[in-house]
Amino acid sequence: LQNKSDKKMRLVVAVGGNALQRRGERLTIENMLKAASEMAPTMAALSKKHELVLTHGNGPQVGELALERAAATFDVLGAE
Repeated sequence: LQNKSDKKMRLVVAVGGNALQRRGERLTIENMLKAASEMAPTMAALSKKHELVLTHGNGPQVGELALERAAATFDVLGAE
């Protein structure tokens, strides 16, 4: 990404939820690590020219945990 003045930009990248889960795949740590390693080269390339701020929303992950732990409330699972 380039802007008109060629200045370093701050990019906020959401690296959670659907970015870590591919359509049709189970939400497992192995699949999330695979997705993260596939996106790592792109993040590395962006970080050479820009400041990156990585964030994670936990949406699908908290939902999966809620299904596994029916008695747990969302505050226990780390969601609000």
